[in-house]
Amino acid sequence: MNIEIRNGGLLSLPNYAVLIILCIGSLILVMPTIGQNIQDPNMIVYFNADEGGLMDEIWYYYSGIKRDSFQWDFDYGLEMVYLAAFGRSILSKFIDLAPGHFVLILRFIHLVAWVLSLIALWRLIERHFGSGWQQVLPVALLATRPAFDYLSNSLKPEGLVLLFMMIGLDYTLRLIDSPSLKNIVVASAMAALAFIVKFAGLFLVPVVIVGLYLSKRCGKGHNMIIERVGKMSWVLPGICGLIIAFFPLLVLIFYTRKSTGLTWYAQYGLWGSIVQIPAIIYLIIIGAILIVISAALYAMTGRLHGRIKKIFDRINEINSYGLFSVGLFAGFVAIFGLKWIVNPRHLINIYGQFGPIAIQRDHAIAGIAAKGWLGYFFEKLADKILVFDPAILFLGLFYICVELVYWRKSFVADKKNFCKRATLLIFASPLFANLMFQGRFEQHNVLPFFAAASILAVQGVLLFNKYSPFPLLLKNGLLAFCIMVLLGDIAINGSLLAQARLYRFYQNEDVVFELAKWWRDTIPKEASVIAEHHSRVYIPPEQKNIKVLNWNGLDKANEMRRLVESHSPRYIYFKEEVEEKGGISSLEKLLPGRKTCLIKAFNSAGRRYQRHPNEKFVIYEVLY
Repeated sequence: MNIEIRNGGLLSLPNYAVLIILCIGSLILVMPTIGQNIQDPNMIVYFNADEGGLMDEIWYYYSGIKRDSFQWDFDYGLEMVYLAAFGRSILSKFIDLAPGHFVLILRFIHLVAWVLSLIALWRLIERHFGSGWQQVLPVALLATRPAFDYLSNSLKPEGLVLLFMMIGLDYTLRLIDSPSLKNIVVASAMAALAFIVKFAGLFLVPVVIVGLYLSKRCGKGHNMIIERVGKMSWVLPGICGLIIAFFPLLVLIFYTRKSTGLTWYAQYGLWGSIVQIPAIIYLIIIGAILIVISAALYAMTGRLHGRIKKIFDRINEINSYGLFSVGLFAGFVAIFGLKWIVNPRHLINIYGQFGPIAIQRDHAIAGIAAKGWLGYFFEKLADKILVFDPAILFLGLFYICVELVYWRKSFVADKKNFCKRATLLIFASPLFANLMFQGRFEQHNVLPFFAAASILAVQGVLLFNKYSPFPLLLKNGLLAFCIMVLLGDIAINGSLLAQARLYRFYQNEDVVFELAKWWRDTIPKEASVIAEHHSRVYIPPEQKNIKVLNWNGLDKANEMRRLVESHSPRYIYFKEEVEEKGGISSLEKLLPGRKTCLIKAFNSAGRRYQRHPNEKFVIYEVLY
């Protein structure tokens, strides 16, 4: 039975029709709302705090001004820095830029990047694994990710990172066909571009090394440049060790913490900071071990014989690929990330924050204390499986089992495809590893790894059908069952995605628009107001005499009380939520003994769009 449909002739036309439908569908889902609420940038903060925070950040890059709604000095890379510079040098000569313009530009960039990512994934599968349903299913699975709705309403750069990583992964797999300098350069350049947009691009570098290594196993030679680099291969572990050991120390010295306004070093000193963050000790130890390994490799060069020499030769071979790939990657990062060369503090401030965010240490400690280690572990594992995709996870694990059972047959029968699948598996391994730890796990953060896992899920079914000794009827039944599972997964996720996007269409029916009209008609622009932050309530931008609570205040009630006592406002404006811990449940509890009058309340219950169910916005007048 021919289970693979190769591209060519009329047979490829229906496949391309599916791709075109998926790309047009993505555009149709987003275009009607792509310019939503950018005329009043405060609306962006209200409806999506992440997008609002990044909007204020790029406006700060462009103008040097921190707006009242500013939440954090936090970025993901250099995309917004370069766009702000482009705005100052080019766009500002033609239009009078406002924060909403940058939001619209970034939304368009990320939408186009998403569509191009689908095309890049399509081409990757077509080039390396064949066409037909094994090409259609992974692309459709990616196109219907519910994360797409979140990315369409956020300035986070995952769509752009996904595009660069799909192209880089394609050229990494091409190394197994031909380890040419062009393929190595393009793969390394894509990894560098993804890295300067967001750190995830770093995960592509080890896969490039793996691609070079496996290409040699497939009988492909390497050019003389790599062979010459191999003479210095012993330095690679030491270079990595220096980075691992010293970058955390640079973070301690230069990264200014938001909670205190001080660096760790300024507050605790060097040793005191290390005591506060024990993980740094382990990183320093790992770095020192890698430096010792470099010294050992250098000392043993030319002094070993027999089997030990073969082992060290293999290590040096891998190191030579690593040194060449890492050198190219670092060179491209220096070229594309010139801003970091000029201003290294920006690099330190960005990546100094990702460690605590990624591992979620405080959240893990609280969860383990409440539920025990096993209870917390299994709860997080179940949550991650649901967030990821149970069908793809199951079929991905099925692929691993099938590959382990039949790897000898598949390696002999088709060495090249075996090596390509192995490369994809190594690329997807951070995803499977993260499932077993308590680190941060969100759909939009794992899109490149999900794409690789989707390809492997389909390849596992094909391998089983090809090599298993079971009856043909059973194999065909399993093949049909797996295809139906994936089609059902696509249908369910596509439905959820369409519902989520439809929910965005109703955004302009939110009660906050009624509130905004009432506010402009009723509250004087000069009136003194104390309000919660823009991320929780909508604040008309023309209101000038207003004090806004800190966006991440741990005790909103106490902060509100302090502002009322110090500024004697005429109006108090907040979102009343009885059940929210740390929120403001009522003004009577907030200001006991003070005379106030509720002049207006707005309730979102019963509306087709409500930011949170039954939220209630209240405006009080303070009577003096």
